[in-house]
Amino acid sequence: MTTRIFKKMPNGSGIGAGQTATFNLPLGITYYQLMLRIRADLGSGIVDVPVSSLGDVIGEIRLYIDGQESIRVDAADLAVILKYKGQTVKAGALPLMFANPSQRTAAGEDAPAIGTADIQSLSLEIDIKDGVTSPGLVVYARIGPNTPLGQFYAIKKYPFNVGNQGTRELQDLPRTSYNLLAMHISTDQISSVQLEANQRIIRDFDRVVGEATAIQTGKVWQPGFTHIDMVESDRLSDMLPMLLEDFRVRLEMGATGNFNLYTEEVRGAVAA
Repeated sequence: MTTRIFKKMPNGSGIGAGQTATFNLPLGITYYQLMLRIRADLGSGIVDVPVSSLGDVIGEIRLYIDGQESIRVDAADLAVILKYKGQTVKAGALPLMFANPSQRTAAGEDAPAIGTADIQSLSLEIDIKDGVTSPGLVVYARIGPNTPLGQFYAIKKYPFNVGNQGTRELQDLPRTSYNLLAMHISTDQISSVQLEANQRIIRDFDRVVGEATAIQTGKVWQPGFTHIDMVESDRLSDMLPMLLEDFRVRLEMGATGNFNLYTEEVRGAVAA
């Protein structure tokens, strides 16, 4: 008998326009993926919400482990991140993937899964936009035998402002004991990127080079975004340990405004 199961999770509460839906996920299992089933009436009856309308129906998605936030991402931006990785996002179904099927080894794929043997709670929150008619949310999960939490997948959201065109340097990302997989920035008005870790340049490329390098492993830069991938080789061992003395992200900006920077991470301890 297979040790991996795909099944519906218990119903959530607070599923209504302008509310936050909450799903308390069962313990005693390991989570490889959550699948969010999203439906709403967009004007002509209840339908599977198209990817292009996700941001009109769903706002932020947050996951909490023992009450500490491990994932915070806008639903529409999560779809962008998935499409960058070569995933096809279907209308009405948005995956939140802890185990990454693109990794070269099974161990690398499963390492960031969320085991629950040594935690007390795992909860999912989904913000539903104001004015949404007849929203429907169901959560499914790909699960397996119980394991300790260990390493786990995380997404962090860092809003930032750009007041002037030209070089914008970000140097306030946390430098603690986690591993950086990738960064995704919600603008394509960035002509070049440079990363410096402990006074060493580790990434330095323009958009053309970034896109050309990513496509070698099936990744596709998305309109409206800039992607900085530490594991574009699909080797988990390439992730960047962030317990650093200094870390700087330099962006050559062609636009001003407010943007979001998302980090995909592998963490080994529950941390805000």
